[in-house]
Amino acid sequence: NIPFWYLVNDKTPPLKHVWAFTINPITGDLFEYAVQLSCIVGVLLSLAATKTMSSKRLEFFRESSSGYNVNAYFIAVNILSIFEHGLQSMLAGIVTHILRCPISSLAGHLLNFFLLSWQCAAWGHLFSLIVPEQNLTLACGLFMLIFNLLCCGVMSPVLYRDIYDKNWLAVICGFFSPARWFVETLVVSEARCLPEQYGFTRSIQISQDNPTDYYYSAFNFIHVAQMDIENATKRSCDGWSFGHLSAFLVGAAVRWTSGLLIHVSDRRKQCKKNIREELFKNGKTLIEVTLSIFVLIGLYAACVWSILWR
Repeated sequence: NIPFWYLVNDKTPPLKHVWAFTINPITGDLFEYAVQLSCIVGVLLSLAATKTMSSKRLEFFRESSSGYNVNAYFIAVNILSIFEHGLQSMLAGIVTHILRCPISSLAGHLLNFFLLSWQCAAWGHLFSLIVPEQNLTLACGLFMLIFNLLCCGVMSPVLYRDIYDKNWLAVICGFFSPARWFVETLVVSEARCLPEQYGFTRSIQISQDNPTDYYYSAFNFIHVAQMDIENATKRSCDGWSFGHLSAFLVGAAVRWTSGLLIHVSDRRKQCKKNIREELFKNGKTLIEVTLSIFVLIGLYAACVWSILWR
């Protein structure tokens, strides 16, 4: 509702002040809904992913000490996790799609949920390797809840305005908070499906006649899709996929980190030598570890590039 003062004032109020009262009712509820979803689904999926590895630790130690391939075990765990937790997240997406009836496409909606599970399960695997089992649930749950709430860009102390203005903050939020990509993708996907009169999108003809008119989109007033504003303002109900690459790369980098740590953690329980002795005595192992570290550095560099992609 626009205040009465704006309607009776002789001086024409700035357009951005009028838009603020018309846009907030549209996006406010959507932001709240997306944050709630990311926190609930994200925490549950990450905790479920910790059980995938922690429940089989004794079997893993026995098989590793018997000479079984650790990489094969870790790849099998990840394949199982992708199918299991991906299916769980997509079922949650179908339920929310039925209950809320969003105007964007179902395929884009489900892909957003799948990428949320891809990141959350990766963090669950990492925590199961670095945190003792008795503290695993508390540590992983708090991590996901805190970063999904405080670094999603919707509420203080970190807002989308700050994320797009400060590169270091963008990297921290983009890497540690799965909700940062999930919430923005969900909101932009819904908003860019609205008709032009809502202020978010432009028709194809207007886009051709005024190629720089996207700077006056309502997306700029809620500070989302700032790195892809030209495409976000083109009306489409097929969703918004700009953040998908960053979400995928972050999940891949975290999983690769877990794949390296599984060779280092609890080596005594695997009846193996110290990692330093193994590296100096076995040249093949040293080469494999060196290549793996270079791949890890490349993945992290790709994450930073995708997060700060202009």
